[in-house]
Amino acid sequence: MKGRRLFGIVLACGMLAGCSATPSNQPQSDTATDGDYTLTIASSQSAYKASELKPGQLLDVTVTYTYTGDQSDITVQHSDPLCLVDIADASGQSLLNRAFADVSYSTVLHSKQPVTLRSDGSAEYEAGKLTKGDYKAIAYLQLSTKEDPSADIRLKAEIPFTIY
Repeated sequence: MKGRRLFGIVLACGMLAGCSATPSNQPQSDTATDGDYTLTIASSQSAYKASELKPGQLLDVTVTYTYTGDQSDITVQHSDPLCLVDIADASGQSLLNRAFADVSYSTVLHSKQPVTLRSDGSAEYEAGKLTKGDYKAIAYLQLSTKEDPSADIRLKAEIPFTIY
């Protein structure tokens, strides 16, 4: 009888160990489109081990924005920066309250030539904000065109990730 009870305890412990709390770690992406503009945020993984995060080896987030229109290039008006990448907690609250600066710049975008940014969350990490928990990496693109300055284009794409 003791042997069966011990076997049952060992079996239960083995089953619990097999059901670890390590989250799924799959590549992910999200794309938003408005007319001739596309914004994509992507990551090669969706979970990061807290003990392995260190400067230079943090998050793997890539943001790409593309003008896909028929003109060979187009001049856009925008704030600073043209594309903002932010890290937010699970409820959507920005960790560092990043925002667009209220200034006006012009940038030429070439048709079907993606512009790529990388973000690793280093500012959030250095501020001690990236601890164990659920987060979102969010990309924002905000611009208007010379042809129609009153028509704002605002795109937002986001991907969730976990630090465990």
